[in-house]
Amino acid sequence: MRLNLNFKIKDFNNQEIVNSQPISKTVANALAMNRSKDPMKIMHIATKLYNEGEIELDSSDLDFFAEEIKKIEGFTNILSAHILEAIDKAKTSK
Repeated sequence: MRLNLNFKIKDFNNQEIVNSQPISKTVANALAMNRSKDPMKIMHIATKLYNEGEIELDSSDLDFFAEEIKKIEGFTNILSAHILEAIDKAKTSK
């Protein structure tokens, strides 16, 4: 399943937030600074997202990634919602 986070946060009017970086870079930086039960796996994911904006993950790794995202306390609801929506989209896309 391909998880694509190479997009910017959108506001309530579905407009990109000005001067924001792609979500992939924000997520990669947050994952690198957070603690994980599997730091090697999460750093592989973070590096790929930072450099390419997307990554191919199997179902269990996508679930692992979702749990890691939910543990990041510094994320706002709007950012977390965008990421979780992208995860759901990856799970349902073929």
